[in-house]
Amino acid sequence: MNTTGQGVAKEPTLVAMVDDPIARWQFINARRETVIDQIREIHGDPGDYWENRAKMLGSQLRVDPTLRFPLLDQVTAMVGPETTVLDVGAGWGRFAIPLATVARSVTAVEPANGLIARFRENIANADLAEGRLQLVESTWEDADVPPADIVLCSNVVMPILDIGPFLQKLDAHTLRQCLLIMRAVPMDAPITDLWEQIHQVPYPRETAPADLLAALAALNIPAQMTLLP
Repeated sequence: MNTTGQGVAKEPTLVAMVDDPIARWQFINARRETVIDQIREIHGDPGDYWENRAKMLGSQLRVDPTLRFPLLDQVTAMVGPETTVLDVGAGWGRFAIPLATVARSVTAVEPANGLIARFRENIANADLAEGRLQLVESTWEDADVPPADIVLCSNVVMPILDIGPFLQKLDAHTLRQCLLIMRAVPMDAPITDLWEQIHQVPYPRETAPADLLAALAALNIPAQMTLLP
């Protein structure tokens, strides 16, 4: 993308966005990050996002492998005792730990230190059989892991700027099916009118499922979308 020194997109970039879903994805995320940087300048740097989230959510980040929820049921239906699973951006183990009780093995990739500590606590409390779950502390871009039958990436891709290589690596590691879970409506959507009053800057939209489908098509990665409650 061509930009000026001040980060304002030149006209050729804006024109390219119409025909180039990858450029459009990058523009949306770059603009959002610029606005968030402005908020940090106004209110002060809050520190590590996920460490703060983990402290705030506390017990909500505990994982009980016996508890079910609709998205987990959707994934579990595809997993059997001989299935290998790769969970990219596994967070605190919300999917990875329950899936490790039914799959042959689960590899979980997670880069955020604030979530890794909670993940390890949840693994210790889950009483999993040895070798069923491997936690890889790495970004997806740097992770060295084997392919898996089922690849899961839940609510991770929205802020990824360099989305092309990220999605291509997911595709290359998928033996049977890759499940990209993404919110149909941004979490902040109900309060966009309040955003500017609170943060003193206009609300920058997130990437949406339509942006993801367009990016996958541009990369020649076949995809279909299912809308779930």
